[in-house]
Amino acid sequence: MAEKDKVSLLIRRAIDGVLKMDSLEAEWKKLSAEFSLPDALLEDLREGVQHTPGAVLSGKVDLKIWHSMREHAVLVCDLLLVPFMDDRDRWNKLRGQAIDGLDDYSYQAVEKKLKAILKN
Repeated sequence: MAEKDKVSLLIRRAIDGVLKMDSLEAEWKKLSAEFSLPDALLEDLREGVQHTPGAVLSGKVDLKIWHSMREHAVLVCDLLLVPFMDDRDRWNKLRGQAIDGLDDYSYQAVEKKLKAILKN
């Protein structure tokens, strides 16, 4: 599996609320040994995993709450920016612009803002 596919899968698992911290740390260690990855991405993944809201009784992720959280939006942004990871400076710039001032944390809002940034 290619680098970007592996990174996308890891981010997707965090977005879906199925990635646990111990798995994240182990998988990140393997990926970072194989590829050069942005440090900010690891921090975003940690934040997302730590703040994924779960329902106490069912143990399932409360998707309604999760999709309204900033941590979720940041991970969506990271996922959409995987194609730009080869250019770390551009990745960081696009990520900062997309996250800055974001007030709607839905996938669609992040995607729309990123598309507008890329047009300019």
